[in-house]
Amino acid sequence: RKALIAGTQFGLARMASCLYPEDHWAHNPDLKPVPYDPELAKKLLKEAGFEKGLKLAGINSNIQDAITLSTAIKNMLAKVGVEWKVDILDSAAGMDRMRNLEYDLAMMGHSYIQDPDGPVNNFYHPSGAFHNGRNNNPKLTSLIEDARYTIDQKKRQQLYYQIEAEIYRNYMDIFLFWDIGAVAYRKNVQGWNNEMWVGYRTLYNNSHPLWFKNGKP
Repeated sequence: RKALIAGTQFGLARMASCLYPEDHWAHNPDLKPVPYDPELAKKLLKEAGFEKGLKLAGINSNIQDAITLSTAIKNMLAKVGVEWKVDILDSAAGMDRMRNLEYDLAMMGHSYIQDPDGPVNNFYHPSGAFHNGRNNNPKLTSLIEDARYTIDQKKRQQLYYQIEAEIYRNYMDIFLFWDIGAVAYRKNVQGWNNEMWVGYRTLYNNSHPLWFKNGKP
């Protein structure tokens, strides 16, 4: 993760432990990134019957940043005996492969998270757009539904803590990093409050418009 952040994201990311960023209210603070341990990876592959190596079919987007990232990951996997054959596809072809589960390992990113129901529903609930039958976890499905309809914020937070823990314990996905967005404005742009942006995102944008100093662009 450190190498990917430094080499592909130019340092603009944080090591991830699960789905929600560490400053999101739904993130479980007890979860830590799975440590880098190539020897353990080799040991687990051997125990699983893949001592001579494991071949995985993969898909990825044809966007250049995604290609760079998947190339780095492919080379890292090769060091422990995992050969990841990645097909670079356009969006339509990639979605078709995903819907039909015609892959072993794919790479995906979620660009923005405000309400926590969106991503867990998309990826882990049977009705989700990116679920496609790729997992079957009745306990997780029940937690997602309970959290969606719980009004009390404290209770809802605890449910999302449980949701993340369930995803984490079952290694349902590999979480690499949380992006850091860099925003820059000229000095004559006034009104930006970064702390409020981090905390409220689109709610802040929609209620706090920026303006030009002296009314001139």
